[in-house]
Amino acid sequence: YVLSKELTDGDRAVTLFNAGDQAQRIETSATAAGLPERGGYAVRDLWRHTGYESAGALAATVPAHGSVVLRVSADPEEAADATWAHGPPPMSAWS
Repeated sequence: YVLSKELTDGDRAVTLFNAGDQAQRIETSATAAGLPERGGYAVRDLWRHTGYESAGALAATVPAHGSVVLRVSADPEEAADATWAHGPPPMSAWS
């Protein structure tokens, strides 16, 4: 299942939960998560410390009894460089 919460800056925290006993692909859309219709979104995977752009699909293969937490922004400036959407990449990305 999917939970979504508006953050103070207008971004959305979107959590994809898998309550099953096997890994499962879980998906939703940015608009279903409560964001306005846009041409693109900046998405930050808060567990993997990775960022990417999306046309609107929010999906991940979630491990059994696990979750994936995404921070999604409809801000066009942030969507232009999703890898820096909410701070620099982790230090491991610099090597």
